[in-house]
Amino acid sequence: MKKLLALLYLLIAFTTGTAVAQSMNAPDTVCISPDATNKRWASMNISIGTMQGIQWRIYIGAGSTLAVAGVDYNVLYGVVGTYSTGGAPNSVGNRSITVEYLKAARYRVEADITLSNGTHRVVTRYTVALNCPMTICKGQNTTMAGFTEDFGQATGNIPLDPARGSIDYTFQANPAYDDLKDNYYV
Repeated sequence: MKKLLALLYLLIAFTTGTAVAQSMNAPDTVCISPDATNKRWASMNISIGTMQGIQWRIYIGAGSTLAVAGVDYNVLYGVVGTYSTGGAPNSVGNRSITVEYLKAARYRVEADITLSNGTHRVVTRYTVALNCPMTICKGQNTTMAGFTEDFGQATGNIPLDPARGSIDYTFQANPAYDDLKDNYYV
């Protein structure tokens, strides 16, 4: 019986360690940042127990061509391209990165994880970066019954009036003995 339990514990430990080590959260599809006023980014992170650090790598296309930082993508958070154990201002163990994609392409995001025992695990996810521009609203200001469309323009300051926003309630002392009545509070 002890041997059976030992084998069961060994199998659970092995499968749990393998499953946890291979968990990466990354989007399947993202939009590229078309210009300086319309920033878009993707965050990736690793869910793993004990580890020393991670080396993130980003490849472009179907082959093994490394994407170029500043040309294909920008790193907004974390360390990409070199091994890092993280720390301020990055995540502990360099578990998370945030990337702004600059070119529409298929990217392979790879995390080479150094576990606490010195062994390595490589986790890979694919992300497609698309050019998905936002169209500019080309409408005009329109007035309808009780509604004015001004496309976000402030129509003017409204004076604050405390009486307009006040609600009168009456205090009910013992709600435990009585049901809470309408227009009362505890």
